[in-house]
Amino acid sequence: MSAMNKDRIKQRFKKSITTYNRCAQVQKQMSEFLLSSLQEKSGKQFPNLLEIGCGTGLLTKQVHAQLSFSNFTANDLVAEVAPLIQRISKKIRFLAGDCESITDFPAELDLIISNAAFQWVSALDKLLEKFKRLLNPKGVVAFSAFGPDHFKEIRQLLGPGLQYLDQQQMHKIAKLHFEIIFCSDQTIPLYFSDGMAVLKHLKTTGVNSLYQQAWSKSTLNAFAQKYDQQFKCDQGVPLTFHPFYCILRRKK
Repeated sequence: MSAMNKDRIKQRFKKSITTYNRCAQVQKQMSEFLLSSLQEKSGKQFPNLLEIGCGTGLLTKQVHAQLSFSNFTANDLVAEVAPLIQRISKKIRFLAGDCESITDFPAELDLIISNAAFQWVSALDKLLEKFKRLLNPKGVVAFSAFGPDHFKEIRQLLGPGLQYLDQQQMHKIAKLHFEIIFCSDQTIPLYFSDGMAVLKHLKTTGVNSLYQQAWSKSTLNAFAQKYDQQFKCDQGVPLTFHPFYCILRRKK
């Protein structure tokens, strides 16, 4: 995956802290599906667990309520989400920073879990290798991310943006260090009144850092108009989400 501007990503998500939980309905669905799949495949007992990219705590809250643990560390690039995580439970240790460069993650973990965050990772192969070293034998990594059809309408208008991995690429990377015990994907269209509402949704969920260009009022209006022209339908205009889910068990 190509290098990305982590500082830009951090600033955009920081601006969306107060609006994210209200607007990120697909990410909430994803966290629920990921957690139910994990419990079905691997149970609820994970004494030492780590969440990567906890954000405002959508998944954190569900993990805290549904899994059995002794030690829970939550990590995010944006340090300012710490009070939201502490509000869920004072027992959760919050660790700010880029998961790719942090060197003081806890070791001997039973579970590393992440929802809708790995698409922001520069080198997933190296990150999974790092996770393998942190896990106990038979430790589990459970995550959701986005596949190649994610935001296909925006990609059609603006070009590639992030390079999303397909399942075949993901399998190739994961199999180096893990046994794949579950893999699935979904296509979820959200409908908005018009192209400008799509842009507002991207801003309120922090994902407007997908493209590096600076937006002026005129370029925003031109994009929204083009979006309406190309994608208008009876329900409004669609924005396609393409989440996929992986549950991996560490190889010895």
